Amino acid sequence: MAKEEARDAFREGKLPGFPLNAKLKLFKQHFGDRSDLQQFFLDILVQTAYSDSVLEQKEYDVLLKINKELGYTKRFLDQLISMWEAEVRFQAYKQKQQEKYKQYDRRSEQREKSRQAESPSLQDAYALIGASERDSTREIKRAYKRLMSQNHPDKLVAKGLPPELMELAKQKTQDIQAAYDLIKKARQF
Repeated sequence: MAKEEARDAFREGKLPGFPLNAKLKLFKQHFGDRSDLQQFFLDILVQTAYSDSVLEQKEYDVLLKINKELGYTKRFLDQLISMWEAEVRFQAYKQKQQEKYKQYDRRSEQREKSRQAESPSLQDAYALIGASERDSTREIKRAYKRLMSQNHPDKLVAKGLPPELMELAKQKTQDIQAAYDLIKKARQF
């Protein structure tokens, strides 16, 4: 239900004549001093834009405009988008792993196919936490801790976010943790 409302609101926001600037001004009045909530809002908008698995140019343009009005750079938005795309690949991998266990008792051909499920790439792991392979271990740990702090359900519940967003935060923290674990394993720290 909440996802449908979010999609409808996003579609409404793309329509000609939508008072985007007035809505953003109202948003900034309420949350202007809360960069953590502004970033969470942008993250939700990116996820909503991808709800049909495709980011159309019009959707990107709306995201870019909102991003700019909130005072963030294009690079920041592109990084959010990259992080979300990596998270989607992590979720797809987890889904394949769950199917693998469900198929365990089926024919050996199906077991073989499930064994060949691609694992998430190290590149996706770096993208998901907003880091790169060139970053130091210290910078990677810092990026991980920052993301966990921003998205952890226990921290967000104190900010009064509704239960629907808590579930998104729970999923996101699980994906962040999986990405970090993959990086830790690869770097052996």
